[in-house]
Amino acid sequence: MNVRDRDGWRTLGFAAGKGTTTEAQTYQYHTGTLSPGRYAFRLKQIDFDGTFSFGPTVETVIAPEGTFHLSPAFPNPFHDAARLTLTLQRDQHVHVALFDLMGRRRALLHDGFLSPGDAHTFRVEGSGLPNGLYVIRVTGDHFTTAASVVLRR
Repeated sequence: MNVRDRDGWRTLGFAAGKGTTTEAQTYQYHTGTLSPGRYAFRLKQIDFDGTFSFGPTVETVIAPEGTFHLSPAFPNPFHDAARLTLTLQRDQHVHVALFDLMGRRRALLHDGFLSPGDAHTFRVEGSGLPNGLYVIRVTGDHFTTAASVVLRR
């Protein structure tokens, strides 16, 4: 089983085949916990001789449980850059900014419209910033939240 997310295609797991048969077969695979976002799945069938083919792609959206899902910043602490993702349940205008502990805005990461379902990625650049604790404030039309990130060189 392969899955495509914002980082591209990757192998998710393996389900043993039923061999050559004239009867239709069904397969199940439990993905475990996937973060909210848009995903595509496909089966990779590997024959006994090593040749393989991909089945049709099936797409799905895992909606956030509430109005949004903000992932933790990764890596955290960071020394060059960190990233975090935001998934929305409905489209809206979103403002994402980085603040120091004095409340000064140090970077504007996004200010504009975001669509629902997709995991929107934001990158925090450490260049030009001193070491320390920062707050990422995310404000949408229907929510406000914050996350912290530590810059350590």
